[in-house]
Amino acid sequence: MDTDVFLAKRFDRLRQIIKLRNDKVQGLDKQVIEMFEVGNIEGIETLMHNKQNILETNHRLALFIEKWESQSSNWLKEQLYTSI
Repeated sequence: MDTDVFLAKRFDRLRQIIKLRNDKVQGLDKQVIEMFEVGNIEGIETLMHNKQNILETNHRLALFIEKWESQSSNWLKEQLYTSI
């Protein structure tokens, strides 16, 4: 498998993970509403902490993808030019 295809698949997989985690956040929001209705403040606090962790991790993953996808693209272009 070519390096560029391999890396593209890895970055796509990371994007899928971010999407799944965003879907989980939506589920947490629904759980917060349910806990609010029964007055479970501690449960809400835990869910909101989990939500914040997921969002922060997603942000870091997105930055990682942006940085390394760009750098790997530049690296591959350099490899093409130097191998000709």
